[in-house]
Order: sequence, then C-alpha cells, then structure tokens
Amino acid sequence: MTAFAKTSLTNRERLPAALLVSSYLFGMVVLAHGWLDGFVYLTSPHLLFCLVLMLLTHRPMPAIGIWIWLAICFILGWTAEFIGVHYKWLFGEYVYGDVLGPKIFGIPLIIGVNWILVVYGVCTTLNMLFLKTNRIMKAVIAAMVLVSLDFLIEPVAIKLDFWTWALGDPPTQNFIGWFCVGLIQTSLFYLIVPLSENRLAPVLLLLQVLFFGYLSVFG
Repeated sequence: MTAFAKTSLTNRERLPAALLVSSYLFGMVVLAHGWLDGFVYLTSPHLLFCLVLMLLTHRPMPAIGIWIWLAICFILGWTAEFIGVHYKWLFGEYVYGDVLGPKIFGIPLIIGVNWILVVYGVCTTLNMLFLKTNRIMKAVIAAMVLVSLDFLIEPVAIKLDFWTWALGDPPTQNFIGWFCVGLIQTSLFYLIVPLSENRLAPVLLLLQVLFFGYLSVFG
C-alpha cells in the first residue's frame, strides 16, 4: 500500500468528490421531503453516475484486475438476486418494484451495479483504514459491514418501492444471505485487486449511511 490513502484530495479528485457529495445530499433532501414527483426513478442513473466517479478516482490505473473484478461482481450480484427472487432460499421471498429500471427475468440490471458500489466502497475504505490487516480478516470485516449497511438500507428501500418482502419486513435469512454473498464478493475483491485505493470510497460509504439514515428518519 502506498502513501496515496494518507494524503488529501488532489485537484483531479475534488470535482468528482463535489459531484458525489452534492448529488447525494440533493437527492436525500428531495426524496425525504417529496419535493419532486418521480424523482426516485433517477436512482438507476445516479448509481451509474457514482460508478463512473469511482472509476475516475480509482488507483492504481490502468489495471486489468479492476475490470475483471467489476465483471465478476456484477454477474455474481445479479445472479444472487435472481436466485433470491426465483428460488426464495437465498435471501427470502421478495420481488422488485419498477423504480430500479429495466429488468431481465424480474431482476433490475442496475442491481449488479449496486453490488459493485457497496462492495467496492466498503473494501476500498477498509484498505485505507487497516493497511496491515490480512486479506482474510478484511474480507470478513467487510462482509459484516455490508450486513450492517443492509440493516440501514432495507426500511428505506421498501418505502421507496425498490423491492417488497412477502412478509412485509426482511427475514433473518436475508441478512445471513447478505453475509454469505458479501463474503464471496469481498474475498474476490482482496484476491483480484488487493491494493486498490480510492479517497472517494470512504466518502461514498459515509454518504450512503447519511442518505439512508436521513430517509429512515425524515422520509
């Protein structure tokens, strides 16, 4: 690990950081207080926008590993959701609404991007916080953080009609499934791109916590 994570934002990173922060804060307030009808349907474009910002500030670049991991994470995340929706044993019984955009076999394509963002944000942040921790330990910690994040996401996602649970609330099985799938994703991250760095990753993670925390209180 280089000294990259120890320095402040560079001029090249300040604009992406400003765009990331402003988009999350604006969306958070608008959604929480219902200022614009249909604004929630911009969720998918915003997730793609965030992914572009993360890639623009990812280090080291160019690196074939990050593209390989992105493809694997997308496929695994989307496939896990396919299994969850159609076979009901991975996360529980749930269905997706129309808010997250185009679907294939009932699963929004953007859900693979969402898996990329949450796993990337957590894993890269842990790389910056725990420079000397071994990969296995970081993968386990990252999976636990992902489950904690899902606890925060679920009530808001249900309210915004991202998805709907058959029993109204997510079952315990959902969080166990999140940990298992998350552990696979985080382990692959530290295997394929172990030295990845991104000063915007902790910003993204904090914004997600703030976004869903604010909406859970004021939405």
